[in-house]
Amino acid sequence: MNIVHVNNVDLIGSRFNGHDLQIELNKRGISSKQIVIEKLGCDNRTTPLYSNLNNSIVGKMCIEFEKALSIRALVHPHGWHMMKTPEFVEADIIHYHLIHNNLLSLAMLPDLVRMKPTVITLHDAWIFSGHCVHSLGCEKWRYGCGKCEKHDVSFPIIEDTTSFMWKVKKRVFEDITLDVVVASKYMLNMAKTSPITRHLENMHYIPFGIDEDMFVESDDKGQVRKQLGINCDDFVILLRTDPSPFKGMDIITKMLDELCTNKPITLLTVGQGEMLVKYSDKFTIKQFEWITNDELMAQVYQACDILVMPSKAESFGMMAVEAMASKRPVIVMDGTALPSVTFAPDCGIVIPRENSHIALKHVVDRLIQNPQECTVRGKKGRELVEKHYKFQTYVDKHIDLYYDILKR
Repeated sequence: MNIVHVNNVDLIGSRFNGHDLQIELNKRGISSKQIVIEKLGCDNRTTPLYSNLNNSIVGKMCIEFEKALSIRALVHPHGWHMMKTPEFVEADIIHYHLIHNNLLSLAMLPDLVRMKPTVITLHDAWIFSGHCVHSLGCEKWRYGCGKCEKHDVSFPIIEDTTSFMWKVKKRVFEDITLDVVVASKYMLNMAKTSPITRHLENMHYIPFGIDEDMFVESDDKGQVRKQLGINCDDFVILLRTDPSPFKGMDIITKMLDELCTNKPITLLTVGQGEMLVKYSDKFTIKQFEWITNDELMAQVYQACDILVMPSKAESFGMMAVEAMASKRPVIVMDGTALPSVTFAPDCGIVIPRENSHIALKHVVDRLIQNPQECTVRGKKGRELVEKHYKFQTYVDKHIDLYYDILKR
């Protein structure tokens, strides 16, 4: 069996974009490779689609052309080149990931699917809509989009082409047979509901997995905090600082405006620096840029007391699962994949969308005052990760899927 994963890049998002999966498949004796537009790592089974500057320039021209026409994933020629590569020709199954990250033309997808048995992992909700990666409460994806009120979200568009793009996607997926993988029940429900994909017979719920031996609770939290320069006696709140409208930074800042406690607080942030600098007089702030080192990220979880993750849109939420593995309570937003991913209310704590910052403040206050609740929820989170989110289980389920496809 020969599996080829296709994504725009290898290392960024390697735990879920096929890169780590193909490495593990090879360890198990299953031939697997990855084709990418941009190769950042040194894995010899990951192949960049191009090796010269001219092709890079062509790709950039396509990006600018699509921006000018307010379209996406319609003109990129990379599929023509990919289908001629030895990796594609010799593959038994092609597994696509983030095709809309300037990777493939939707118009080519039917031809590519006819050439090889195909799997596509839907990492977000872009395929269901005429524009949005996440709908943020808009229901137009259910019946055709048009009159879009979110031109500037995700991939900004100049003209409202959302009805056209929705129809293109519906036409493309009407004519193909492929297997769809989603990582959350939230995404599975969307896939089964969307007029673009609901007719597809082979849908598979395969949650992403993590290395549960890497993300663990430390035997000495004080020592970990000392290594990271964090006060041992503080209550440490872990936050993802991201300007994306999906990540809920407005809710976090409003909550911090209201939060007042006698317990010293450290805000431990991962992501874009300086977003919370205005709170430096009120709280201690320890900032990290986006972390790609798993060992350092594991220490970050070990050093915190809770993870506050009020994303307004998530199709899975890897940080939440990693925090759970580290026995840390997670606070999440209603109406996303996160409540089911964190098995709320038994493990994750859900805040409503209405007056969310007030609800978030109350939950944080409660956890500061109730370390026993943190312990109980943390223990439950670890049990759930070991049961549902092991990386080895994630690999096992993909292997079963691949063999089933070949059998069919």
